[in-house]
This record gives sequence, C-alpha cells and structure tokens, in this order.
Amino acid sequence: MRLLVAAPFVPYPLDFGGAIRIYELLRHVAARHEVVLLCPEPIDRAAAAALSFCAAVEPFPAPASRPWPEHARRLLGPLPASVSLTADALLSRVRRLLRGRRFDVAQIEFLGLAHLRDAVPDGVPAVLVEHCLATESRARQLGLMPWGPRRLYYALDSLKLRRYEPAAIRAFDGCIAVSERDAEQIRAWAPRVRTTTVPNGVDTEFFQPAEDAGGTELLFLGSFHLDAANVDAAVRMAREILPRVRRRVADARLTIVGTQPPPAVTRLAGLPGVRVAGGVPDVRPYLARAAAVALPLRAGAGTKVRIATAMAAQRAVLASPLAAEGLDAVPGEEIVIARDAAEFVEEATALLRDARRRVRIGRAARARAVRDYDWRVLARRLETFHTSLADGRGTPSALTDAG
Repeated sequence: MRLLVAAPFVPYPLDFGGAIRIYELLRHVAARHEVVLLCPEPIDRAAAAALSFCAAVEPFPAPASRPWPEHARRLLGPLPASVSLTADALLSRVRRLLRGRRFDVAQIEFLGLAHLRDAVPDGVPAVLVEHCLATESRARQLGLMPWGPRRLYYALDSLKLRRYEPAAIRAFDGCIAVSERDAEQIRAWAPRVRTTTVPNGVDTEFFQPAEDAGGTELLFLGSFHLDAANVDAAVRMAREILPRVRRRVADARLTIVGTQPPPAVTRLAGLPGVRVAGGVPDVRPYLARAAAVALPLRAGAGTKVRIATAMAAQRAVLASPLAAEGLDAVPGEEIVIARDAAEFVEEATALLRDARRRVRIGRAARARAVRDYDWRVLARRLETFHTSLADGRGTPSALTDAG
C-alpha cells in the first residue's frame, strides 16, 4: 500500500502528543508500506534523519502568521480561522506535488488541513484524522479565556467552526477518531462516512516499568506552546492543590515538565515544593522519581498521550474526568479520577501515603497500556482500516464551500 499523509507540522521532535502520534504510527506503518509525508517547511537535518523511514518527505509552504486586522477580516469569510490558512497557495502546491503520483489512501491529519481534501486525486480514498473534536475543544477553551476582544473573536469564529467540522467530515471517505466517544459523535454528524477508532498510544518497549521510588513527588506533564489548558492545569496544581496537600504531607513536591513554559508557569518555581523543569530530553527519569502523575485539566479534548506514557511507565495517574476522557482505564483500578480540587487534594494525599495502593494501580495501568495502547497494535489497526478503504476506493467531495 502507498500512503500519503499530510500533517500541519513536522512530526519531530517528539515534544507533544500530536507529533508523537503521527511519528509513531507512521514509523510502524512504514515498515510494511510506502509512506509519503507532506508537512510544512523548514525540515531540519534532525527531523529529516528521524523521518527517514518515509519514502519521501515533501515540504509545503508554512502558513504565515496573521495580524489581528487580517483575523478580523477573515471573520467575514466562510471558513473558520483554524482552516483558512493560505488555502489557495497550499492547495496549488499539494496538487503539483501529487501530479503523476499514485496513492492507495490519502490521510489528512487535523481539521485544520481538511481543505486539502480538494487536492486528493480522483479515486483515492481520503481519510481525516480527528485528533480531537475541534468544536468541543474550542468551547472548553473559551471557558478559560478572560472577557475581551480575543474571546469575542474566537466565540464568533466558533459559530463557523460548529458548521464547518461536520460538513468537512462528510466530505471524506473515512474518518479516524482517537476514542470511541469521539467516534460516536462523528458517526452522528456523518453516518455515511466510514469511521473507526485508533487511540493515542505509547512505545511500551521504550517506556519500561519503573519500581516505586518511595518518594512524595507529584509530576505534571504537558506541552505549553500549543495548549493553554496545560497552563491552566499546571497553575491550578501548583497554586490551589499542592499547598493543601502539603498541609497533610509536609514534604510533598510537584515537578512540572513540558516544552516552552510561559511566564505564568516558570513563576511557579518560586512556590514552596514546586520545581519547573520545562522541556527535557527524556521524561523517563522524571517518571521514575514520581510517586504519581497528576493532571487536573479543565479544558481540551481528545485522549492524552501523556497518560498512556505514564501508564506504560507503571505510574499511578490522578486525572480529572476531562483529562481521562475517552480512555479505557478502570477508575480506581487502573487510574484515579478526581472531579474537583477538593478530590484532587484527597486522592493525591492518599496516593502519597499509600505506596502499596499506587503500586497496585501502576501495575494494572502498565498491563492495560501493553494490551491496548502499544503503537504496534494501533498501527495494525490503522493498516486494516486503510486496506479496507483502498479495496473499495473512494469518491472525492469538494470542501471549498463546506459549511
């Protein structure tokens, strides 16, 4: 099978969930099939070397940042801000890249590139990968934004996004969700589109189980450069939850790991018991030291690669219902769920005091990760879906006027 994949970023380095997912699935698929990757330029030497398992990596022009007056003007257009990049130029470039080439399936990552459906040649099944439900994610993000011009802009843009997302999905031959929960919504929007679930996963060989270190350290994982929800969660954990935990467990500590922490996060290092490590080359030593991983997210959507990572490392995960959304892990046995700050304080305290319990949860989580979330298992599921589509072939539908 010859697979074309279009991504809105270079999936390397592996410093956030979207890049990890694309890289790992393509790495395993490329062992058995030919993969051509389209992604924005520039592609540096390290990325080119890491992506050498692809038959080709073809760059397209990176979308330019837009000043706010241009954002305001685009509010009057038919497409949401997240997908009205340099659409015409991008479509033209992709059509030139595809001219004379034959693919069995075209896989488009993220709703933001859904307009590339128009560039897929006739007879080639087109698949959209919904890393999250964008409409849902936007609604939750709005809840964290202060009132002002920025919130008003995104609220107005959300009206277009709510129309666009279902219409965009309906233009594809297939759709891949990251959870069965998301897949059910996609099927409701687009019942004629073949939809399957390929969850986010983890390299269970790279992330080996670590024995409990017996400490009192909580670990927060999350990339900050793309997701304000992680900033909110890290600040909440350090300012609202940890101080109350430390009243019960005096030496409790919090380490925050994640790329490009903004000032709101770096300033947390001045708080008692808080360390901000920022981006790190290898998260495994931090997982090994942690008694538990804590994720009090209040916004975002989709499933979290970092939870699968912690599970593979045999760490107990304490998460909000939203953070664990779509994950097949049994609450109380393979993961611990806390619904508000008070429950986070209670559960974090209990995990820090009870090593036997957190070890039991960690071992069950590791078993679940190996069974259901190993990238090798998930890549086979992706291949099966694409093969079934390629056997039936697809019929293109224009997205230009979707919505």
